[in-house]
Amino acid sequence: MNLAELIRHIVMSNIPVQVVAGKVADIDESNATCTISIQGDPTRYDVQLRSIISNNEGFVIIPELESYVLVGIINNNPVHSFIVAYSDIQKILIKNTESITLEISDTIKLNGNQYGGLIKINELVQRLNAIENAFNELLNDYKMHNHTHPQGSTTGMLIPNTQLPIHNTTVNELENTKVLHG
Repeated sequence: MNLAELIRHIVMSNIPVQVVAGKVADIDESNATCTISIQGDPTRYDVQLRSIISNNEGFVIIPELESYVLVGIINNNPVHSFIVAYSDIQKILIKNTESITLEISDTIKLNGNQYGGLIKINELVQRLNAIENAFNELLNDYKMHNHTHPQGSTTGMLIPNTQLPIHNTTVNELENTKVLHG
């Protein structure tokens, strides 16, 4: 070993490894932590799923169980670790101080899922227009309705109808342009 290699070996052996690869063994989503098995090293517990501990706000990536991750070390202390890269992601959670949450997994949930899925606006407008047109045709038939009688035609309307036709719904009346999907 020459002098340069000897110096490099001495220096490198004193520099702690900052990032290690491991396999996700367990996930604690409520605490935003996981357990990582690292080949040749002790298992790391309470590895943070976000780099900063907060009050459940911010950006959290939940890895798939048994997937591979890269774990970074905080202040050269392996006890304080966080995930820096993921091979497989189960879901992504984003939460801000205004209680707005976004969860991305096999579905996308904006502030939960109690209102169901987003509508397909163009198909909804077509369906509403068909209903409105059918109503307007019935209204027109009602207004024009006459009975044939041996003494001549009589109007079937007993009470004057003041119902106006319904205008066709437009996309602009229903669409929220700040939330789009497709």
